[in-house]
Amino acid sequence: MNRSIPVLIIILLSVIVATAIITTRPVPEQNKEITNIVTKSKLSLKQYRYNQDFQFSSNGNTPDYTIDDFLLRGHELLSRGRYKKAEDIFKTALLFNPDNAETLRSIGEIVFHDERYNEACNYFIQYLDHRPNAVEAYTNLAIAYLSIDDLDTAESTIKKGMNRLGENSSGAFYFINACIKLKQNNTQEAESCLFKAHEMLGDDILQLVNTKWSKSISELSAYKKIQSMIKENE
Repeated sequence: MNRSIPVLIIILLSVIVATAIITTRPVPEQNKEITNIVTKSKLSLKQYRYNQDFQFSSNGNTPDYTIDDFLLRGHELLSRGRYKKAEDIFKTALLFNPDNAETLRSIGEIVFHDERYNEACNYFIQYLDHRPNAVEAYTNLAIAYLSIDDLDTAESTIKKGMNRLGENSSGAFYFINACIKLKQNNTQEAESCLFKAHEMLGDDILQLVNTKWSKSISELSAYKKIQSMIKENE
């Protein structure tokens, strides 16, 4: 018998045994944790740590962080005008908790500020799904649609908010409607909505006109009349 045959048999047996050990080895616990982390209602980053800019690295001895830690850091960056970095923070938080309404709203407001209006619509739609009783859920989404000249959807969003929350729930509904009607070249209805908004918002209505999406309101005679009324009452 050729002496090389027993050697080959031993090698083949070794390979078979090694393969069996590898295929039957259990999944490491850390992989299971990473797989399931997205489904958790509270963000858990036990196997990670972050520095001031939330750049992740492996470290098993650091404490857990919650979604609130991300929101706090994100809003801190916003207050300093660091919109891009704040967006990165909020989007990282969203990876671990895709259903957090506050995160969705914050990202929507950042991308809206950056004039990425279609993106803003997507985030505000998701925010509305989670917060159907929040006035700002409807106003934010309507303004985003208004900014891309999707006037019909903007109008239907405001109507949906009024039907759900009641037409007296917010003067902002009427103010946004005034902007929509003006873009639709319906000046009479725009002025009617503007007067109604003034009844509900008072002097605060002046602050709403200093925005890109609402500046055209200042051209209305109704707005000039409201300005005069406010000035007389000072």
